[in-house]
Amino acid sequence: MQQDEELMYIIDENVLIMEVNKDNIITKVSDALCNVSGYTQEELIGQKFEVLRHHDTPYELLDKIWEVISSGDSYKGDLKLKKKDGGFFWIHTTITPKFSSENEIIGYYSIGYDITDKKLLEEEIKRQKKEVEHMHRQTKDSIEFASFLQSAITPTKGIMNKYFSDHFVIWYPKDIVGGDIWLFDELRHDDECLLMCIDCTGHGVPGAFVTMIVKSIEREIVSKINENEDMVVSPAWILSYFNRVIKELLKQDNKKEDISLANAGFDGGVIYYNKQEKVIKYAGAGMPLFYSEDNKIKMIKGDRYSVGYKKCSIDYQYTDYVIPATKGKRFYITTDGYIDQNGGDKGFPFGKKRFMKLLEETLSEPMAEQQTALLFEMMEYQFDEDRNDDITVIGFEI
Repeated sequence: MQQDEELMYIIDENVLIMEVNKDNIITKVSDALCNVSGYTQEELIGQKFEVLRHHDTPYELLDKIWEVISSGDSYKGDLKLKKKDGGFFWIHTTITPKFSSENEIIGYYSIGYDITDKKLLEEEIKRQKKEVEHMHRQTKDSIEFASFLQSAITPTKGIMNKYFSDHFVIWYPKDIVGGDIWLFDELRHDDECLLMCIDCTGHGVPGAFVTMIVKSIEREIVSKINENEDMVVSPAWILSYFNRVIKELLKQDNKKEDISLANAGFDGGVIYYNKQEKVIKYAGAGMPLFYSEDNKIKMIKGDRYSVGYKKCSIDYQYTDYVIPATKGKRFYITTDGYIDQNGGDKGFPFGKKRFMKLLEETLSEPMAEQQTALLFEMMEYQFDEDRNDDITVIGFEI
């Protein structure tokens, strides 16, 4: 008998128990339910269950529960109830009909336990998830807008039509935005232009920020050339100008202390074409130039020195290369995203030799078909390998 009393005491102190009659009037509550709700037994007994309904618990749910239990079945679920002080608590409950000896429903039992802490944790997780999703949407929207801006600063492909008999441009950022950028400028006369292919530090958002710096410096360079009718255009001077300004902007040339946190820069190539003089000038910073001659593809390596970065000298002088621009000659420039892409049977990089061989095999085809061949070959070679980097390949024919 004493054990039964102890068991009932333990249940009363720890289990949330409530009984109601057929009219939904509370007839019995456990001490545990009183402790959680803040009501005394005297304050609850004789009241309708409504006294405990929290405004977040819809009547539609209560009607559903009533429909289930009044038909003789049990209901199991979570309910948000109201405390005496206006607060709330959550209960996981099983509500079961209470039958008379004639098997008629005369009331209902509610037996459950407090799950408020669990629900609060779940709500906090949902809140944080929504916050993260909101931040993700904002970030994604910002990056997509940055992609629009980056596309806006790249030239329209039609601008090259009046300078070259044929051309193509492949420009595929690895992510929504990228660190590759190509730039084309008409200069002082209709017979001279600049083509730049730039591979900035990294890809994605960091690379895209560097492309914006490059674009702003490019505008300075073009302005200086256009303001000076007598200036001899030198791609090597252009790369040196980029190098000096980037290092100054990012404080990469401070001899006394290393105050720059931005070890940024680019590999790139600058092509100057003068139609009147029938000449191509090229300077490369870690980027080669490929061109056709006698049905073969030749390569000018350019300088191995990149532009910017802490280790590069601010006074470095790049090298100009001059190539006759004869009719039908083709020129190609590419960032390392194409050449360094892993694939094939052994997962090796595509490589310069394979790239040059592919160009030679398609030299007689229109450049649009040559572009298709480059894309198809890369797709087959890459297969299921992840993309390494942004890809830019530009080709044009004199």
